[in-house]
Amino acid sequence: MTLEQKLQAGTKPFSGTTILHTAPHHDDILLGYFPYAVRNLADNKNHVLYLTSGANGVSDLFCARYHGIAIEEFHLLDTATKIELKSRIRELESEKKWSMVSGKNAVQIKHLRAGFYMPAKDSLESMLHVNKDLLSAEHQAHKMRKADCAESVPVDQEDIDRVVDYLTQIKPDIITVLVDEPGCGPHTHHQAAALMFAAIAQYQSCLQAQGLSDEIMMLGYRNIWSSFTPEQASIMVPVSLHELDLMQAVFQECFISQCQNFIMQDDGHLMNFAEQATSIFVEQGRLIGIDQPIIFLQKL
Repeated sequence: MTLEQKLQAGTKPFSGTTILHTAPHHDDILLGYFPYAVRNLADNKNHVLYLTSGANGVSDLFCARYHGIAIEEFHLLDTATKIELKSRIRELESEKKWSMVSGKNAVQIKHLRAGFYMPAKDSLESMLHVNKDLLSAEHQAHKMRKADCAESVPVDQEDIDRVVDYLTQIKPDIITVLVDEPGCGPHTHHQAAALMFAAIAQYQSCLQAQGLSDEIMMLGYRNIWSSFTPEQASIMVPVSLHELDLMQAVFQECFISQCQNFIMQDDGHLMNFAEQATSIFVEQGRLIGIDQPIIFLQKL
């Protein structure tokens, strides 16, 4: 595809389709392709599937204050109760986000909480492996293979069956999947991608067995942990600074549990996740010689 064709694909909205937006965590869609998602709310049926609880991203102190519990009492709670309290915070944050931006366009939200979401000794510091050269021109230009972002990741069959049941209910035409570059991002991103690919394959096999069409468009997205190169991207979505300002405002308003999470820049400047996403989209525009922020997506 030429650059012009990729840009044209990014400016053409979908219509009359059922879109399933999937994400490992409740802020991943916001940080990955939020303006594009909002543009496609009208004239389509939109469903959102969150694959983990997101509990790892909420500190004990924040959770205790949020629920009005003394921190000393919070520490006495059992692990399952702590996870449930933290999970509900993330779920309420995501529901508030869609309520803010959807207007009259209904968005159906489902929280799966797959079995892999709470690994031992998980923390923001231990689970992130940030590639400092996210936009390096030295990245190999190739079409993303599913195995590239979900290789050798174990997936529980019970989780697969739960996703397949959901796919059977909503019958999506388009599915988005977060596909971080290998070695980058939280491990739950890769586990969520592996789960979605396994579930989609099983769902398509079921459709084939029934003699039904199994054509599904899968769109890969990335956010602050890794980025597609211009060569890898098959859809380039030009966005306005106003849309990015809205993205940051929604992040600040809705994802208050995440607003204190920062990424260190090479110059020592700290940026929160939404600021980092904005910086990446602006840089991606510069990469292709356009004075406008660009979101890169890839047909998988």
